[in-house]
Amino acid sequence: MSVVAVIELGADDRLILRSRYEPTLVDALKQAIPYAFRSWDAAAKVWRIDADWADVLVQALEDCGVTVSDRRPVTSQPVAVASPLQQACQCLFITPDAPMEVVEAAFKALAKRHHPDVGGDTATMQSLNEAIHTFKAFNEGAC
Repeated sequence: MSVVAVIELGADDRLILRSRYEPTLVDALKQAIPYAFRSWDAAAKVWRIDADWADVLVQALEDCGVTVSDRRPVTSQPVAVASPLQQACQCLFITPDAPMEVVEAAFKALAKRHHPDVGGDTATMQSLNEAIHTFKAFNEGAC
């Protein structure tokens, strides 16, 4: 009979590992996860493991032949933002997913403040112009 281990995220943001008792599973867990980052909850009959050790835990269980049922909530991975777009967004004080209306409003507000005709700095205004052109170039064709 194969061993199945269920991994969940507890209310304390630690992992909860549930499984029937299997000595090889316990040995693998103890070898992979240092004592300071795991504990046995006798009342609930579960292992509690610091979430930072999730990948190590899953790998250790799979390596010893345990089928892992990962029931942790799916989290979206941060989207990588190209450096020029990131710099443009910082210059305009916006996020990369900002709607064009917001981008244009931010640009207009900053232009009113930094345009050389109203006592602003030419270099700053040039940076703003470059930033909005960069943002538009990255978002052409976006709905």
